[in-house]
Amino acid sequence: MATPAVHGPWAHASSLELEALRLLPCGCVTAVGRVRSWELLVVSIEAKGPHCNIAAHRLGRVVVGDGDDLCDGDGNELPAG
Repeated sequence: MATPAVHGPWAHASSLELEALRLLPCGCVTAVGRVRSWELLVVSIEAKGPHCNIAAHRLGRVVVGDGDDLCDGDGNELPAG
């Protein structure tokens, strides 16, 4: 039986290790993974919160780092930099 193809940020699962799923204050869910070959953390928006108004929280968006800067404790997007 054929294995279904995997698409999206987790497509190369052999080099990516899932570390955690996190619920952001805005209601969005992120998946935190580590790229083994570079020991680099990446975060993907996996689910959009029903009341999230942050435009940058798009399904499948991937950012480098731990994702702590995706929004503050009130569910507001933090400024870049």
